[in-house]
Amino acid sequence: MSHELRTPLNTVIGFAKLLGEHGKQPLKEAEVVEYADLIRDAATHLLAVLNDILDISKMQSGKYTLDAREVEIEEVLQVTLATFRPAAAEVGVALESRLDPDLPLVKGDPAKLRQVFGNLISNAIKFTPRGGTATIEACAGAGGGASVRVRDTGLGMSAEEIAVALTPFGQVDGGRARWREGAGLGLPIARALVQLHGGSPRPPRAVEFVVVFLVVSV
Repeated sequence: MSHELRTPLNTVIGFAKLLGEHGKQPLKEAEVVEYADLIRDAATHLLAVLNDILDISKMQSGKYTLDAREVEIEEVLQVTLATFRPAAAEVGVALESRLDPDLPLVKGDPAKLRQVFGNLISNAIKFTPRGGTATIEACAGAGGGASVRVRDTGLGMSAEEIAVALTPFGQVDGGRARWREGAGLGLPIARALVQLHGGSPRPPRAVEFVVVFLVVSV
């Protein structure tokens, strides 16, 4: 966690210092733009980590509230998918969707549902090698509500690794040289938000990394 906070903060401080010394050591215009972009990206990442920390803290203290209303789950999924398609294309991962056209209305907080699906899709893209596929499926639940399934063709996790991944700040590969960075909050927050919606989150399977969420219908 310390690494996740310090790395972007050090980036902001370091490049801000270089920009501040522009009078002593003139920079090319392209360098100024590049440094400003790096500062913005690092600050955005840091803000996202801090927001996740605040979210999980509120959830654990029981002070987290939802702005629940009738929601078109297909619309939420389509918006979330559109947001992540450029990122998937950039790393060579195919982002596919199979959404039932007759999905029921659900009662939920649209912004928080986007956060749930965004966390899952982001993880699927992050841990899928180039040339792989991340698939999002949604259908009406047998007992009412909607079932949303996110799977990818990554390496998957063992039962022990799943337990770690679902623990706040847990890192399956906690070393600084791990191949993907993260604060270890994406899955715990997604699970907690689904539970707050009255849904039933099912942990990923050990081999194919599947996450199923049931959102109770209106």
